[in-house]
Amino acid sequence: MTAPTEAEVRAAIVGVAESSYVGSCVDEVAGLRFNLGAMAKACARALVDSAAGTKELDDGVLWVDLRPSEADRLITLVSEAADRATERCEAIILDAMTAAGVAFAAEFPEAPRGEAAEAVV
Repeated sequence: MTAPTEAEVRAAIVGVAESSYVGSCVDEVAGLRFNLGAMAKACARALVDSAAGTKELDDGVLWVDLRPSEADRLITLVSEAADRATERCEAIILDAMTAAGVAFAAEFPEAPRGEAAEAVV
């Protein structure tokens, strides 16, 4: 038996992450995605408070008292940026987990594999 390739390791991770077999893990990933998006949007408060309905000048806020069209556009831009950042974080996590799997496979090429791994190969 040879060590799995990087593509096989990645496919196994993606397959398990997308399967109902690990429903609780999928829930955790969904929660992580929600938290990453919420964090990005919370950081955006430094840009504007009026988008959230506040018209008071707060220390450190870049824009205040925006017109509705300006606030809507800023909210759209921030939401899109938060989504892109979340997708990048997910890609980084997948890359890191793949690298860990490849490192293990290099150290222990003869390690027994489970049924899911056999289906990928």
